[in-house]
Amino acid sequence: MCFESIAITSYVFEYSIEKSYLSLVIRDIIDGVATPCGSCRQILAEFDLDIDVHLINTKNESKTYKLRELLPLAFTPKDLEKTREK
Repeated sequence: MCFESIAITSYVFEYSIEKSYLSLVIRDIIDGVATPCGSCRQILAEFDLDIDVHLINTKNESKTYKLRELLPLAFTPKDLEKTREK
């Protein structure tokens, strides 16, 4: 289990939310930037594809992406509703 998924699960458990504004900051120990794994991206997609994902490396260089950029063609709760309608 990744740190991001643990943090998200803890956040939801602590605040008992269904959806709220969420922003994720990942500081890595490499010179490049590391993104969340696919599983973590999918967990984030359950909230909103417009979540800001801030990536920072050891040189304090940063890049910010919308989750939808990191997870194209995501399966979201809206897709689940569509399958239930059929």
